[in-house]
This record gives sequence, C-alpha cells and structure tokens, in this order.
Amino acid sequence: MRGTSEPPRESSPFRAGRRSESNPLAQRFELLKQLNETIDFAKSVIQLDVVLVLHEHKDGLSVDELCVKLGERRKALLDALRKLELKRIITKKDVEDKQVIVLTKKGVSCVEKLLNILLPRTEVSGAQSLDTRSKRAMLLDNLVESHYIYTAIVALGEKSDKTLSLEKLAEVMGLSPERAKSYLDVFCLPPNRIFRRIQRPGKGTFL
Repeated sequence: MRGTSEPPRESSPFRAGRRSESNPLAQRFELLKQLNETIDFAKSVIQLDVVLVLHEHKDGLSVDELCVKLGERRKALLDALRKLELKRIITKKDVEDKQVIVLTKKGVSCVEKLLNILLPRTEVSGAQSLDTRSKRAMLLDNLVESHYIYTAIVALGEKSDKTLSLEKLAEVMGLSPERAKSYLDVFCLPPNRIFRRIQRPGKGTFL
C-alpha cells in the first residue's frame, strides 16, 4: 500500500513580540517612516545628499556649488530642491551677490533626528566629521535594514493574531526566505528583540 505524502511544511512562523509597539526599536522604525515621508530618502538619494551637505554647510550653498559637491546634473538637482522647498525643508536666502540654499529649522531637525536614529549614539558625534558620501553610505546601510524590519512590523501588525510564516513575511519584504530570516533573527534576541518565534505542530515556525 502506497503511503500518502505529507503536505509540505511551512517554516517556523514569527510573531510580533509582546508590546512591540512600545519597543524603542519599533518606535525608531515608526519615526524613520515619518521622516521618509518628509525627505523621501528611500526613493531618491539626491534629497538625502542635499540635506546632508547643507547640514554641513550652515551658511548655505548655491545651486552651482551643490551641483559640484554632489556631482549631480543641474536638472535632477533642481527637481530635488523644488520638492524639498515645497516641504519646507530648505529655503532660499540672498547673501551678498548670490542666492544660496539653506536648511530651515524643520530641515535641521529632520537631519539631526535621522542621524540619531540611523547611526549608533557613539558614532553620531564622529559622523559629523565625515564627508557626505561616507555619511550617506552609513545611513543607507541602516536604512536598508530599517526598511525591511519596519515592513515586517507592519505586516505582522495587520494580522489579527499578529503571526505570519517566514515564507509570507519574506514575500512581503521582497526577499528570499533565507535573506529575510537573516534580518529577522537579529531582532528575535535581546537586547533588540521585537519578534519571537512560535512553533505550530505540523506547520513549522512562525513569527
């Protein structure tokens, strides 16, 4: 008699940790989302570059000076400046015989919050001395991780039982299960714990 084949098992599910919404890391990701809605750094690194270099040059820079420092085409830069000005992140100021671009108080606040969120506290002061390219590289490394983890938090939060399989989470995150697991595992252990694994007989592990 031929045995019946068992249905494929899903890997262990993941569950949002208890009171993850009050977890400092979860709060960090939520604040990051809010800042992204203002600066839009996830879609356009030009806007991120602009605010970082203006944060270094408190007296402002002209459009031509920004083009040179950032190595961007004038048209692309002007588009980024227009969007940032509409959101009141930057403003124009006349200085002697030229017009310069400076950060507004709102812009300065956004950049400082971004640096505090994405750079370890011990590195924030040291990061002030880095050039824009190095600082951006550090920020983008953290942004990638933060984006994936925030996506997972939102996906779990939308489920009534706050639980999803690794395969489902990986699909939402746009990653392979192995890659998604490498990000999620870091946040299943103290002191960064946001998620926890649970075992379901015959169905594997979930978050």
